[in-house]
Amino acid sequence: MMKVLIMIPRTNDGGIASYFNAIRNLLSADVSFFNRGKAIWPEGTGLINELIRMIKDYYNFWKEVRKKKYNIIHVNTFFGSMSILRDSVFIIIASLYRTKIILFFRGWDKKYIKRSRKFFFTKFILFRVSAIITLSKAEKKQLIRWGFKKNIFLESTTVDKNLVKGIDKSFLQNKFGKNNKINLLFLSRVEVSKGIYELVDAFNDLRKNKNNINLTIAGNGRELNNVKNYIHKKQIIGVNFAGFVSGDKKRKTFISSHIFILPSYSEGMPNSVLEAFAFGLPVITTPVGGLRDIFNDKVNGFLVKPKDVNDLKEKIQTLIKDKQMMKRISITNYDYAKEKFVSTKVAKRIDDIYQKVVLVE
Repeated sequence: MMKVLIMIPRTNDGGIASYFNAIRNLLSADVSFFNRGKAIWPEGTGLINELIRMIKDYYNFWKEVRKKKYNIIHVNTFFGSMSILRDSVFIIIASLYRTKIILFFRGWDKKYIKRSRKFFFTKFILFRVSAIITLSKAEKKQLIRWGFKKNIFLESTTVDKNLVKGIDKSFLQNKFGKNNKINLLFLSRVEVSKGIYELVDAFNDLRKNKNNINLTIAGNGRELNNVKNYIHKKQIIGVNFAGFVSGDKKRKTFISSHIFILPSYSEGMPNSVLEAFAFGLPVITTPVGGLRDIFNDKVNGFLVKPKDVNDLKEKIQTLIKDKQMMKRISITNYDYAKEKFVSTKVAKRIDDIYQKVVLVE
């Protein structure tokens, strides 16, 4: 059986962790996981402790790769300066043992990409891998322009099939047929770059005229306390903070919501948007990262301009006023996720990628 070592963050509350929790038992390969990175994200445990931890990570990885003969090392990373620098060492170690390496980019830092003086080092690392998985066509084109001639696979994130068990069209028809009270949902890390303040401001303006809407903010993040203070200072009512949600709590949060909103400034392909599709929620988001390739404006919901409160407010209002549109989008998104993004489908595609990479000489 093919042996694959997958590198994942040590923290267990992000998109990568959710992705592999959803597909790990569905893969046909003999899969092992190697945890690396900060135990507390993003703060860490202090410079000296983090340096020691990093050295230990590299040493333990070297021992693992040397001891076991893996067919593939699967590295998940973010295309930004710190992530590339950190994970390049793992890639170099793996390449010493002539192991096939798959590099899966979970997002790109546009500012870093524009710094051409760093391309030499980046290309040196990129060209040591056997294949790349990325989340958008634009990223694939960029890699080709840089001269990467090996396999580049376009993929998506995923929805755990167990999370949406029992959700069907009859449930959605009933739910959106009697939605007098509208619950808006933001589920992501609470960061400035996720557009959280724009959403709060748009909600506040809408709430002044419509008392039948509420907003749930689910997730943790560096900006969480500041957002709470901002809402308190502006005396905004109707906002519920759910904290980090997973399992049954996440399921109940999606079921009780009617519109999912993620007005990010940049993204890879957020799991939460695909989960919202699978729960039949109309989605309002921005045309960034892999979302540009999978999201159809006015079909899956609405695309809005990043940082534009008025555009966001207008699109929320459009959905609230048109229940038939909400119901139509709900069924469309449910079908779309079931066909493309549920974990069984994604695991099959990842299995196929492993097979193709191993077979390439």
